[in-house]
Amino acid sequence: MKRFIGVAVALAAAGAACGVQTAQPIAVAPPRDIVLPDDGSTDPYACAVVEVPDQINEIDGHTVVAFIHGIGGGDGLGGAGGGYAGVCKQTHEGCWQTGTPGPCPGSPDCGGFLYDPATNTWNGGQHMACQYLCATDADCPAPTTGTAHAACSPLTNSCTLGCAGGETCPDSFVCIQSALAFVNSDGTVSRPPRQCVQYKELSGLPAN
Repeated sequence: MKRFIGVAVALAAAGAACGVQTAQPIAVAPPRDIVLPDDGSTDPYACAVVEVPDQINEIDGHTVVAFIHGIGGGDGLGGAGGGYAGVCKQTHEGCWQTGTPGPCPGSPDCGGFLYDPATNTWNGGQHMACQYLCATDADCPAPTTGTAHAACSPLTNSCTLGCAGGETCPDSFVCIQSALAFVNSDGTVSRPPRQCVQYKELSGLPAN
């Protein structure tokens, strides 16, 4: 069984073709018969899933990278296919996307997409959270619910919602160990502490 994991990376290739659209307001109704998750959260770290035409897109002046792309042949005529991306609900920037370490099926505890040959569709989901660059903890907005503390990670210079000490995540968020890893000077691997992210489930994505 095939598995697809869409973990976004920062892409800044000069002259890269981008799909340009607006997110004012963020549209959550796709042109195809796919139900996009909308948790109703107004948390500053909450994301919305939007349909995008290209792998790299521009939404309200922000570069947004699709976490899964090449779905359904785009216009239904066998083209390159469209995709889906996470966008910060408040800032409309692209959401930071991650997953859990190790192979596993698509689930709130895992993430990724599984191909179903019986229906010729992809099913699964993506972990994500709105990213805020920071220098100190004071740069990080506080979550609206839960007890997780927003802090500036020295590993990524971005805000994280830590839950390693048993803190509760904001409503509609789950606590995971991120697959993000850093190789230390002595060759050992370090991972950031467990953190709160959202899990956006998508099912029935046509393979072609």
